[in-house]
Amino acid sequence: MKERERDHSSSSDEDVPDLNDLIIHGNDAIRKKKRHGKAIAIGVGAALVLLALVFYIGSSSHATRVQVTHVQRLSALPTQGLLTATGYVVAQRQASVASKGTGRLTSVRVAVGDRVTKGDVIATLEQADVKAKLLQTQARLDVAKATLANTRPELREATLHYRRIKALWNKGLVTRAELDAAEARLYRARASVRSSRSAVNLARAEIQAVTVEVENTVIRAPFDGTVIKKFAEVGEIVAPMAGASQSRGSVAAIADLRTLHVEAEVSEPFLGSVALDQPVHVTLEAVPDRLYHGSVSRIVPTADRTKATIPVNVRFADLDDKVFPDMSATVTFLEESSPKEAPSDALGVSPEAIVTRNGQTIVLLVENNVTSEIPVETGSPLNGLIPIRGNVIQGQTVVMNPSDDLVTGSIIQKRVQE
Repeated sequence: MKERERDHSSSSDEDVPDLNDLIIHGNDAIRKKKRHGKAIAIGVGAALVLLALVFYIGSSSHATRVQVTHVQRLSALPTQGLLTATGYVVAQRQASVASKGTGRLTSVRVAVGDRVTKGDVIATLEQADVKAKLLQTQARLDVAKATLANTRPELREATLHYRRIKALWNKGLVTRAELDAAEARLYRARASVRSSRSAVNLARAEIQAVTVEVENTVIRAPFDGTVIKKFAEVGEIVAPMAGASQSRGSVAAIADLRTLHVEAEVSEPFLGSVALDQPVHVTLEAVPDRLYHGSVSRIVPTADRTKATIPVNVRFADLDDKVFPDMSATVTFLEESSPKEAPSDALGVSPEAIVTRNGQTIVLLVENNVTSEIPVETGSPLNGLIPIRGNVIQGQTVVMNPSDDLVTGSIIQKRVQE
């Protein structure tokens, strides 16, 4: 009985499973799901990349490869000239303004760059001494007028006395000596009046002279212009000839910028290529992107022995506010038969970019590799380009030699003209 119980207990212990064997491996299941999800994501990404590559290849295969050029500004193009000379911009009307008198500056009313009108006050000098002198001359004038006023009654009395004595002498009632005395008194009265009148005129002339001296203490602009230099400040002494070492000869320099021109130097061997009113192009180092037009205004009849050059003056045809005196300039002398230059804002393109479709002149404008037909008006060829007018601006890209299948909305691959 006891053996059966032992056998039963042993057999039941063997049938019971170990608890360690009942643990559920949940982490392995989760990891398997994640690996499955990653595989799906990688597959989808690869498909998208393949689809994009196919789309790119397909779209590229439909893009047309063309040659393009740009819309250019005609006035900025170089023009072949007969010869080139260098020079400087100068003002034909320019002056260093100084005082006619000597004195200390009490005010300077302009600065460099200020525009002035003829008669405007530029500076003033001390006026105390000349104003005191003016008061003296005015006082002398008053004295002279008073003296003249006193001599006039004496002249009237002397005239009446002489007439009475003369009438009595004619009747034989007075002697010859009395008549001579009356006549002498009349002459003295007349001389006194003339002297008084001269004193009055002299005093008036002195007042006028001193008034000019007072006016000379006020320095004014001699003409309309712009202040380009300033030589003196308040407190400095100015003199007409600047004789003293501490004095200034001029207060400011004024130039009429409307009279600016270029003084160029042409070598003697090339003078035969220059003529009056000959068209020229002027370029300034300070304004490199601007081409100015002009003509020869004067060939100065003198030569520089040391440099073997002839001065030639060139006037501007399109002067603007970017040109200043003393700028260095390069002048290109053109042939007199050269075509008329285009306006400064004129645009042009290569003749190969102009096409005619349905009776209309157009260019194919390129924006973001897409073409669009733009109607334009054309002019006569100039400097190798065709002037155009239309809805285009400088720097835009246009197709050269466009084929008939290029229309608005066509996709292209552009290659810029070299």
